[in-house]
Amino acid sequence: EKLGSPVNSELLFKLKPKYWFAAHLHVKFAALIPHKDEGGNVTEVTKFLALDKCLPKRKFLQVVDIENDPSRPLELEYDLEWLAILHYTNHLISVDSGMNYLPSASSGNQERWIFTPTEDEKEFILEKMDNNLNVPLNFKTTAPGYRPDSSQTPGTPTKFRRPPTLNPQTIEFCKKLGIDDPVALLLGKQDPGRTPERAGCPADTSDPNLSFVDSEVSGFYSGSDENEKLRITNPTKKASLNHPQAAEGRRCNSQHPNSNQALQ
Repeated sequence: EKLGSPVNSELLFKLKPKYWFAAHLHVKFAALIPHKDEGGNVTEVTKFLALDKCLPKRKFLQVVDIENDPSRPLELEYDLEWLAILHYTNHLISVDSGMNYLPSASSGNQERWIFTPTEDEKEFILEKMDNNLNVPLNFKTTAPGYRPDSSQTPGTPTKFRRPPTLNPQTIEFCKKLGIDDPVALLLGKQDPGRTPERAGCPADTSDPNLSFVDSEVSGFYSGSDENEKLRITNPTKKASLNHPQAAEGRRCNSQHPNSNQALQ
């Protein structure tokens, strides 16, 4: 009950995938996680697997056979809900090393702090993506690959760490979605005050009292307190709200008809 990530467990019970492979748990742990319908009947099961650390006499490797449909095309798709979350939280991005302000239920300024998108917001993002969520096959090499004839053998440490490099795929993705490229911000090649265009902050008709803790998670934690379930910790101080991004966030929220409501 003490291992794992409460945030990831929320995703698990929402997405209900057939398989869930957990990294960095540092212990081998396998489990079958049932998902029930409103009537309490088990309708789906997630096969959960975490592996041990890569050390001698530790169970760090396992081969898993996964059934697939050979008739389906070998294509990856973006998740529309996650794209919308990325877009509407862009004003919160920061590459500073210090404490950064994030809105929460206790912020006290009626600022939006739950970014589960509305149907209008998802429709806006779908239009930005040209109604096509397929991941484009636009890979480009940004770093030299290993050469067998090279004096640099695998695993040999280099004297200097390679600096971060802008990735053409990421640049294109961020431009299309209207968000900042974190690496570009880090390299100082993009104005940190730039924020993406908004969807006109569409009206929010969601229930402000809605909890985003799945009822299925109720027995997953050791305690019953909501804050313990979510492991919520609010910053003891807020970063400067004079930052251009924070100012942009306030402008958008002030234009939002129901910016003080929690989104479904």
